[in-house]
Amino acid sequence: MKNNKLTLLFYVYFFIYCIIFTLPVVSQNVQSPELSSLLKIDSITRATNDLPKQAEVNEKIATYYFEIDPNKSISYFEKASKIYDQINNSKHLGFCLQNIAFSYDEKLDDFKMAIKYAEKALFVWEKNEDLYQAANMLKYIGLLYSKIEEFVMAETYIQKAIDQYTLLGFDTGLAVCYYNLALVNERMQNLDSSLQYLKKAKDLWKLTNNHSSRIFIVNNALFKIYLTTEDLSKAFEVYLENKPNARSVPWQHELNFYEHSKIYFNKKGDSDSVTLYKSKIAMLKKHLAEEGIYIEK
Repeated sequence: MKNNKLTLLFYVYFFIYCIIFTLPVVSQNVQSPELSSLLKIDSITRATNDLPKQAEVNEKIATYYFEIDPNKSISYFEKASKIYDQINNSKHLGFCLQNIAFSYDEKLDDFKMAIKYAEKALFVWEKNEDLYQAANMLKYIGLLYSKIEEFVMAETYIQKAIDQYTLLGFDTGLAVCYYNLALVNERMQNLDSSLQYLKKAKDLWKLTNNHSSRIFIVNNALFKIYLTTEDLSKAFEVYLENKPNARSVPWQHELNFYEHSKIYFNKKGDSDSVTLYKSKIAMLKKHLAEEGIYIEK
């Protein structure tokens, strides 16, 4: 009888062990239907040596991984770019190269590698005489140089972009250049110059339609500087302007707004509002984590 009880206990504990330690492993290996479908198509295109389709699906897989696994994203963009180069699809080659730059910049904070790939993309656009895309890369490379504190190079590249956008008559591109120059000057601690460039960018975007998200981003930058300089009345003005649109912008800018708002109300001694924005930050991070996007605390 005693041996039967021991045997029963063994199986009970073994069953519990299996539940606790096996189920999480299974769940981690479950792929989304979208990814599973893309990987199957990738396998078929490799088997049939369908290079255009293979490049296309690798680019889609890279895009899928962009937010959740930047290294895998880069790997697939690399695969796609090599095939696009092989089949002379220079347009998608340029897009893949600049997306690799974005991954190194936005996800891995490796700005030198970002510059390397952005320069490769620039070469492609200039070779194709695609002036708009070339100007886009010029202003982006300028911003990247500011992140490694090479400010002369930063301003040189952005000025080249301004010259090109001026020739093209492209005010939206000019507005982005002014915004980038504002960020460069902020990193140089030239806050007065940064404010002037932000205002120029905002004025240009107000002249164009459907740029409310751009104005929101500029307001966030203004919000940050006004908090730094203790100009709380101006900070409150941009807070009120951005507040109704916080849920309609990409999550990075929504999160920045909540962070700035928390600091603003802390400076004003409004503990209830500080608690409110701490809650909004926590809820947004929780939602992002559920989507596989983890933000450092």
